[in-house]
Amino acid sequence: MGVNNNKNIYMKEITWFEQKTTSTGKVKADATIKDEKGVEHDHVTIWGDFPNFTNLKAGDHVEGNI
Repeated sequence: MGVNNNKNIYMKEITWFEQKTTSTGKVKADATIKDEKGVEHDHVTIWGDFPNFTNLKAGDHVEGNI
């Protein structure tokens, strides 16, 4: 999972999630996440190899660094 400026943020809640396929065929999602301080981070990319990716949706709570 990553974001353009590679911040090291503990991910807490997915507030928006849209799954897409890249032009090279890789599955990813564009997402907005809310960290442990309640700050929302837009334009977060979650790649298809993230644990439980196929079942992720807005409102899910997950752990990870972005």
